[in-house]
Amino acid sequence: MLSQNQFVAKKKCLFGETSVEYRAHTISVLGVEMDPSKIQAAFGWPLKDVTEVWGFLGLTTGYFRRFIKDYGKTALTLAFID
Repeated sequence: MLSQNQFVAKKKCLFGETSVEYRAHTISVLGVEMDPSKIQAAFGWPLKDVTEVWGFLGLTTGYFRRFIKDYGKTALTLAFID
């Protein structure tokens, strides 16, 4: 059908997919979801002291608040741990 109408699809093209992986996200009819491997990487992040916790929160807050309800509130409580 494509070639009959002089269209060309690259080898990377997929048709009829229900979800696609794009930049560590899964995009489907359900919406945009985080890649499960990225979530596991966040859980395995080594944190030794308070300054590393603050650094981790700085890196993750902007990203995870989009996917996790009230992430900012939870992260804020971690920021004040002594």
